[in-house]
Amino acid sequence: MSRTSPPRLPPGQTASTEELLGHLRYRLQPPARSSNRAARLPEPVRDTTLQPGGWLEPVLRQYGPGMPFPPLRKRRSRAHLWLLAVTVLIVAGGGFYWRELRAAYADAYPGEPDKREALRACSLENPTFIRFLPDERSACYERIAARLSGTSAASSEDRSSGP
Repeated sequence: MSRTSPPRLPPGQTASTEELLGHLRYRLQPPARSSNRAARLPEPVRDTTLQPGGWLEPVLRQYGPGMPFPPLRKRRSRAHLWLLAVTVLIVAGGGFYWRELRAAYADAYPGEPDKREALRACSLENPTFIRFLPDERSACYERIAARLSGTSAASSEDRSSGP
């Protein structure tokens, strides 16, 4: 297979489709006539350099030929080692204190519907509410209980003063 470069065209002139197709770097082989009738694959592209011409030349002039990928660093940085150490410590701590973590999760996301609704209402009222802090949870339960007791007393008075 001969290696010919595409013809150089004057600026502003483009090559026809036939001319561009004529300069492809590979060709399809016809199927081999063998007993198993296996088809041959096309030859791989050996030359991957761009040969600008026609519409590609102004694009390469404007944007450049492109940058290769940066080489991979062979040595790990200290930040990666610190991140790995912290991750190992967190996972080990979670493994050693799994009962405490489970209890904290159960307190933050209770199974009782009244407490769940109270925590949801507090988080909607106050965007800085943190349900994992026990003091904030107890204050939330007290506020909601006071509000519900005031509402229930008012609703019972409304029922008694009816016609």
